[in-house]
Amino acid sequence: MSGGARDHYVPSFEEIVKDTGSGKVGVYRGTWAGSAWLRPVGGGREWEVEATNIRQATQEERMKAQLDARNHVIGGRP
Repeated sequence: MSGGARDHYVPSFEEIVKDTGSGKVGVYRGTWAGSAWLRPVGGGREWEVEATNIRQATQEERMKAQLDARNHVIGGRP
Protein backbone atom coordinates (compact mmCIF):
# COMPACT_ATOMS: atom_id res chain seq x y z
CA MET A 1 0.00 0.00 0.00
CA SER A 2 1.20 3.47 -0.65
CA GLY A 3 0.81 6.73 1.21
CA GLY A 4 1.38 5.16 4.63
CA ALA A 5 -1.91 3.24 4.63
CA ARG A 6 -2.04 0.34 7.08
CA ASP A 7 -2.85 -3.14 5.88
CA HIS A 8 -3.35 -4.58 9.37
CA TYR A 9 -5.60 -4.01 12.35
CA VAL A 10 -4.63 -1.09 14.60
CA PRO A 11 -6.34 -1.33 18.00
CA SER A 12 -7.11 1.41 20.48
CA PHE A 13 -4.91 1.79 23.56
CA GLU A 14 -5.92 -0.72 26.27
CA GLU A 15 -8.10 -2.70 23.84
CA ILE A 16 -8.17 -6.46 24.36
CA VAL A 17 -6.70 -8.15 21.29
CA LYS A 18 -5.63 -11.59 20.09
CA ASP A 19 -1.98 -12.40 19.34
CA THR A 20 -2.44 -14.70 16.35
CA GLY A 21 1.14 -15.97 16.55
CA SER A 22 0.94 -17.31 20.11
CA GLY A 23 -2.84 -17.61 20.46
CA LYS A 24 -2.76 -15.48 23.62
CA VAL A 25 -5.18 -12.67 24.39
CA GLY A 26 -3.74 -9.46 25.80
CA VAL A 27 -4.22 -5.76 26.35
CA TYR A 28 -2.76 -3.54 23.62
CA ARG A 29 -0.21 -1.07 25.00
CA GLY A 30 1.18 0.46 21.82
CA THR A 31 3.26 -0.06 18.70
CA TRP A 32 6.88 0.82 18.14
CA ALA A 33 9.13 0.01 15.17
CA GLY A 34 6.69 -2.52 13.71
CA SER A 35 6.12 -4.38 16.97
CA ALA A 36 3.02 -4.26 19.12
CA TRP A 37 3.28 -4.55 22.89
CA LEU A 38 0.66 -6.52 24.82
CA ARG A 39 0.27 -7.38 28.47
CA PRO A 40 -1.82 -10.09 30.11
CA VAL A 41 -5.43 -9.07 30.82
CA GLY A 42 -4.97 -9.36 34.59
CA GLY A 43 -1.64 -7.55 34.53
CA GLY A 44 1.87 -8.84 34.30
CA ARG A 45 4.86 -8.75 32.02
CA GLU A 46 4.36 -7.31 28.55
CA TRP A 47 5.32 -9.25 25.46
CA GLU A 48 6.25 -8.16 21.97
CA VAL A 49 4.48 -9.34 18.83
CA GLU A 50 4.65 -8.32 15.18
CA ALA A 51 2.02 -5.64 14.69
CA THR A 52 0.58 -7.58 11.75
CA ASN A 53 -0.09 -10.56 14.06
CA ILE A 54 -2.79 -8.96 16.18
CA ARG A 55 -6.51 -8.82 15.59
CA GLN A 56 -9.55 -7.70 17.48
CA ALA A 57 -10.49 -10.26 20.12
CA THR A 58 -13.93 -11.77 19.86
CA GLN A 59 -16.43 -11.20 22.65
CA GLU A 60 -15.90 -14.81 23.76
CA GLU A 61 -12.10 -14.38 23.85
CA ARG A 62 -12.39 -11.14 25.84
CA MET A 63 -14.78 -12.67 28.36
CA LYS A 64 -12.63 -15.78 28.82
CA ALA A 65 -9.47 -13.71 29.36
CA GLN A 66 -11.23 -11.47 31.89
CA LEU A 67 -12.68 -14.46 33.74
CA ASP A 68 -9.30 -16.23 33.78
CA ALA A 69 -7.68 -13.07 35.19
CA ARG A 70 -10.36 -12.74 37.88
CA ASN A 71 -10.05 -16.42 38.84
CA HIS A 72 -6.27 -16.04 39.04
CA VAL A 73 -6.65 -13.24 41.62
CA ILE A 74 -9.38 -15.00 43.60
CA GLY A 75 -7.57 -18.33 43.60
CA GLY A 76 -4.31 -16.75 44.71
CA ARG A 77 -2.24 -18.66 42.20
CA PRO A 78 1.25 -17.30 41.49
